[in-house]
Amino acid sequence: MDFTTPSGFLFCVILFPPVFLMIWIEQLKKKAKTSYYLALEQFKTDPTNTAKRKAVFDAGRNYLKLSRNRQGSDSIDELAILEAVNRISATTSASKPTRKETQLRTTAERLKELDELLNQDLISQDEYLDQRATILAEI
Repeated sequence: MDFTTPSGFLFCVILFPPVFLMIWIEQLKKKAKTSYYLALEQFKTDPTNTAKRKAVFDAGRNYLKLSRNRQGSDSIDELAILEAVNRISATTSASKPTRKETQLRTTAERLKELDELLNQDLISQDEYLDQRATILAEI
């Protein structure tokens, strides 16, 4: 029986309140933990998406609220959630070159090719200067 549904909740509260409450809270914790890790995985697919980032924080805070024990300590904390999000953002942004870096690399390669064409006398000086100006104007 799923104790997180309203009918399951009412059925169990009437029959055995103390035991049910502990089971119900554990089920809520498991669902919150699963939601948090699922949100993290979805955020990994697109770390620049602010909606997914917010979903990680919301699910993490929900899990945080439910995971507090009687002494008030947490199995996870707000800092752990923030570190997880920052770690995902850092690894993804470091591995992908920015559009400007890609464009600069492409421009450098194009200029090098143009120099080689001129050195091999495959294009004239005028053609070289025209093409060079065109490439540099695109930056």
